[in-house]
Amino acid sequence: MPTSVLGRVGFYLTLLFVVLFASKLFIGFPVPSMAIIAEGLLGSVLSTVAYFRGDRATAMLMISGLVGGFILFLIALEFAFPH
Repeated sequence: MPTSVLGRVGFYLTLLFVVLFASKLFIGFPVPSMAIIAEGLLGSVLSTVAYFRGDRATAMLMISGLVGGFILFLIALEFAFPH
C-alpha cells in the first residue's frame, strides 16, 4: 500500500477507474466514458509520480501501469477505428 498522500490518491483513483469501467461495461452505469478514462489516466500519472518521488509501492505501480497501458490502448483504438 502506498505511504504518501499522492500515492494513495493515485492508487484509489486507479481502483475507482477499474470499478467504474466494470460497472459501466456489465451493469450499464450511466457515467460518461471520457470522465472514467480521464480519471484513470490521472490516477495512473499520480501513482507514477509518487513512485519516482520515493513511494516505492511496487504493486501499486504495476497495477497503475497496467491500467494506464489499457487506457492508452483504448485511446489508440478509438483513433484507429472511429465510430
